[in-house]
Amino acid sequence: KILSQEQTEIYHLPQKREKTALLEELAERYPLRGSFVCYCHGNRKDFSRLKLQLLKKTALTHASYVDRLCSHILISNLKKKLAYLPSAFYANNLKDAFQSIPAIICGAGPSLQKAIETLRKLENRAILFAGGSAIAALSAQGIEPHFAVAIDPNEEEFERLKNSFAFQTPLLFSSRLHPDCLATCNGPLGYLRSGMSGILELWFEEQLGLTDPLLGENLPAESLSVTTLTASIAHHFGCNPILFDGIDLAYTDNRRYADGVDAIDEEPTLQQPVDRHLQRHDRHGKKVSSAVRWVMESNALSQFAKRCKDRRWIQCTADGLELKGIESMPLTEATKLFPHEQDLRGLIHQAITLAPMPENTAAILEEKTKELLESLNRVISHLDILIENKPGLSALAEIEMQDELARTLLFYDIENTLRITLLDTEDKTTYWKGFRELALNCQQALSASI
Repeated sequence: KILSQEQTEIYHLPQKREKTALLEELAERYPLRGSFVCYCHGNRKDFSRLKLQLLKKTALTHASYVDRLCSHILISNLKKKLAYLPSAFYANNLKDAFQSIPAIICGAGPSLQKAIETLRKLENRAILFAGGSAIAALSAQGIEPHFAVAIDPNEEEFERLKNSFAFQTPLLFSSRLHPDCLATCNGPLGYLRSGMSGILELWFEEQLGLTDPLLGENLPAESLSVTTLTASIAHHFGCNPILFDGIDLAYTDNRRYADGVDAIDEEPTLQQPVDRHLQRHDRHGKKVSSAVRWVMESNALSQFAKRCKDRRWIQCTADGLELKGIESMPLTEATKLFPHEQDLRGLIHQAITLAPMPENTAAILEEKTKELLESLNRVISHLDILIENKPGLSALAEIEMQDELARTLLFYDIENTLRITLLDTEDKTTYWKGFRELALNCQQALSASI
């Protein structure tokens, strides 16, 4: 039955070095089409390792291509958030602001429930970081984290923040974040320079004079989660030791989330490579269901902690996957390492006050947005000429388009992007039409009123 399917492709696996190249080629070739790998004969352990490598590589290329194909959504998100920047604080300027103060990074896994009563007593002993779903999970239990971190551009992020009770918590956000999320918060907003939205984001920051190192730039390539970014933030802020809790990275007791978080229905047939389920052993040796994204996150956290040996990293999550190479200790025991209390919210308020965005932020953003939109309009005009294929004019239009700011910032890899969606055609007119469709979407996003 497998062999009778036209979409089936059979590969003979070469030696180790060439095998890696083949996996990268396949991940690049089919980033938007979830590949299924079938085991026929041989070493099952090697096969499982190979399958995971392919899924991880495909997850990374899938994320990259989705960003490019949906660039207009990221542009729309970025533009809407530009209105908030003048009144926000610049989170990158909080480097070492909380030196040697303990940090606890909370996830929204089922094990978080076991830590709630201990976390409740740590208001003035450790800085609590909550990312994404963990904001709702903690606030539902009456615990307000010291910092909330949100980066996801999807509707689910907005729904969970809307239903949380952490209204006054300082919210650290990236330019990718769904813009409606910022309206759910009455507390201080902290902008993260992280490079998550690519060249356009970096260009705007450069115009504002923000050229500090990117938060998270030392994270491994497999870092796709808010938890890994939060670990980088805690390290940047100077916190030590840094603890993890509620980060199960698995379906503990067949649950994905702790109480207080609305679960998302997951249809297996619609899952992307990053969401494919995997069977793993938890930290107690029991079989547990995990997913590609969580295995990647576990590896990323372990590698990041290994790179940052200047801090003490402690895994306190009661269940779930092991974070290899990271010290393990129950939260009740770990808290004995930092018995002293201090006014942490007061320290945070003071640090935020001393980290404003640059002067004239609003005026600069308005001017540069206008400049970019004018360039994008010219790109679209050039594409109209190329589609009509007028002799002489077409060659000139293509040359002039290459020098446009919008071409450099928004469509720097348009050939690779359209190669995936127009895989079976070499027709130049079809290529220009696909290019123009993406450009028109970006134009609408950039010109829309806030």
